[in-house]
Amino acid sequence: SLRLATFVSMPAAVGLFVLSEPIVRVLYERGRFGPDETVGTAAAVTMYALGIVGTATAKISTQAFFALGDTRTPVKVAVCAMAFNCTVAFLLAPSLGHVALAAAIAGAATLNAIALTILLLTAVGMRIWPRFFFTDIPFILFLIVMGVGLACRWLSHLLPGRFGSMLFPAAILAM
Repeated sequence: SLRLATFVSMPAAVGLFVLSEPIVRVLYERGRFGPDETVGTAAAVTMYALGIVGTATAKISTQAFFALGDTRTPVKVAVCAMAFNCTVAFLLAPSLGHVALAAAIAGAATLNAIALTILLLTAVGMRIWPRFFFTDIPFILFLIVMGVGLACRWLSHLLPGRFGSMLFPAAILAM
């Protein structure tokens, strides 16, 4: 279940991270919601995208603990994650504003997922960890290529005509 959740949520997170501004522009930019609001909203969406995988895997790990009859561990970890969220938001909000709140939520979700997964793998035995990690290396490489490809496509719209008729990824390699 953890592998499936990662398999589904990670490409969504990478895509949303890279394409947050065009998505927000298409969905919201009209009327009183202008380019400045798009940039601010896209910055928050970018931070939220960092927490998608954590949110998906934490839900599964929590349910696994419940299946094992352990309801206390997920609650303790969630309280620690909430404390982390509040602390990061309090420290960063004066300088980063609403983006800090989104980053704190994403960081807390990721921290929660990592802690729950480590505790779960410890509870059931670490024997499944190497298989979980090493079979996913091609998937991780695919995500890196996907992210670079999306970033190049996004940047090509920011720099029209900069490289003439040459495709943007080819122009990057030519530099």
